[in-house]
Amino acid sequence: MTHAKTQLERERDNKLMNLEAALASISHEIQQPLTTISANGRAAQHLLALDPPDLQAAREAIVDVQQASTATSQLLENLRQLFGRRGRVAESTDINDLVRAAVQLLAKNLNDHRVTVVLQLSDDLAPIEVHRGQLQEVLVNLAQNAIESMATVEGRVRTLTLRTTRDTNTVAIDVTDTGPGISPTHADTIFDAFVTTKSAGLGLGLAICKAIVERHGGTLTASSGREDGAVFRIVLPLEPTV
Repeated sequence: MTHAKTQLERERDNKLMNLEAALASISHEIQQPLTTISANGRAAQHLLALDPPDLQAAREAIVDVQQASTATSQLLENLRQLFGRRGRVAESTDINDLVRAAVQLLAKNLNDHRVTVVLQLSDDLAPIEVHRGQLQEVLVNLAQNAIESMATVEGRVRTLTLRTTRDTNTVAIDVTDTGPGISPTHADTIFDAFVTTKSAGLGLGLAICKAIVERHGGTLTASSGREDGAVFRIVLPLEPTV
């Protein structure tokens, strides 16, 4: 009787932990677009209060609000499909276009942090069946992590390299930065939920990225670069698994 009660309590605690992780992941993922909405909303108010009002700059700020709002809705939909039981919608996707779209979404942030982007995109990639929104979120997350990582290093050129290659049965995407690299103490746990090397944040981004890639039948790995920085590699099967 005591053993059965202990087992039930353990199962209940595990369910609560899973629920907390899901709620925390949602909070973590939508924080950035919500911050963008708030900042641009305040900026638009300030620009409209000027005498005369700066209408062009205010319009640009409002456009940023609209884009961030759309991004938030897409994030919630992606997370709902990731954690829910309903089937994900796969679509034929050009991986190179997906890489370009992710870079475009981060254009302002890349410029603000003086990061140079290098695209090395294979020209023999056929479209593959993936969940476009989720895969794009993975790329944005990895690139954003790279930007933040490079911001901690002074006196070094900040370069973000995105490379696509094709093997017999797979497509690979490498996201490489010139930051401090991956500490050996974090190499084995970097994809664990709640593990982070940042001074702020929950560390759920990489865990979610790995879950998304694995649900596509692929793998996500991390390693230090040959000289400096980190390399995150996504490998996806050419045949659809979603």
